[in-house]
Amino acid sequence: MATRWSPGTAGPHPYLIGASEAHAVLDSVRALAGIRDIGASNRFIVWGHSQGGQAALFTGQLAERYAPDLRLLGVVAAAPATELGQLFDDDLTSAAGKVLTAMTLYAWNKLYGFPLAEAVDAPAIPEVERIGETCIDSIVGDLEDLESQRPLKHKFLKIDPAKQPPWADVTAANVPGQEPIRVPVFIAQWLADKIVHPSVTEEFVTILCARDTTVRFLKVPDFGHPTIPERSAP
Repeated sequence: MATRWSPGTAGPHPYLIGASEAHAVLDSVRALAGIRDIGASNRFIVWGHSQGGQAALFTGQLAERYAPDLRLLGVVAAAPATELGQLFDDDLTSAAGKVLTAMTLYAWNKLYGFPLAEAVDAPAIPEVERIGETCIDSIVGDLEDLESQRPLKHKFLKIDPAKQPPWADVTAANVPGQEPIRVPVFIAQWLADKIVHPSVTEEFVTILCARDTTVRFLKVPDFGHPTIPERSAP
């Protein structure tokens, strides 16, 4: 099930907003379960990659409360976005990562009204807006192409979004793992990933284990962020 809707729906897309993503997933499962004569069930497993991994984890946290009529059996997350503040900092070293940070700030500006001028250098604001309004199909190739058209400087931010209110409040609120996940969790991470760094995912797994979540963690060398969905599948 997808966390993104087609054009035409009202309002901005709430990118990297965990509760919105989880609600979209659960609404989709509920809608499918309600269709007659297709053999659908209210029992499901949620899977996601990158932002979708964050969505899967938040679905695990919120399913019991938001959709008690559904039965979540497990959560699968491939290179998930977890500790957002650290990921923002790490991502500024890569072209694709800078684009993802720009997309996040643009989305939060539209959703919450936080002024971009408080977070982004004035010369970079038009480029951040252009990136935010562009649709991408493949996670890395399109991102690098997008950034190469008019590169963002390494330090295009005026602040650290993880430390400066009000951006910091939203960053902290959308880190998964702050509520229990009561079903088994499988997390896959490629050790050559340059967008979601392995150390961030490893620390998140440690946090889940400390909270008595049942976790299986798969670490695989040599491959990067775009290849993990198909290569981590059974």
